[in-house]
Amino acid sequence: MNLECETCLKYPVCKHKDVLECEDIYKWLLEHDPRKVKAQDRYAYFEKWWGRELGVLNTHSKSISFKKEKDQFQCIIANI
Repeated sequence: MNLECETCLKYPVCKHKDVLECEDIYKWLLEHDPRKVKAQDRYAYFEKWWGRELGVLNTHSKSISFKKEKDQFQCIIANI
């Protein structure tokens, strides 16, 4: 899996934000080919790489909210 941020060098800047607004990462998380990679595998890959668990993927604002603490629940996709 190849994760790229084409708009800027946000990774060092955004590492500790609770809400991330990066359309490139958002699209990468939601655009997947179910025949190749399951969505859950992509989320798990991102969480391991980023070091934080996904909380909410907001389809309206195209933002990603992270959990404050780790738990056993998956992220939710919401249009709020």
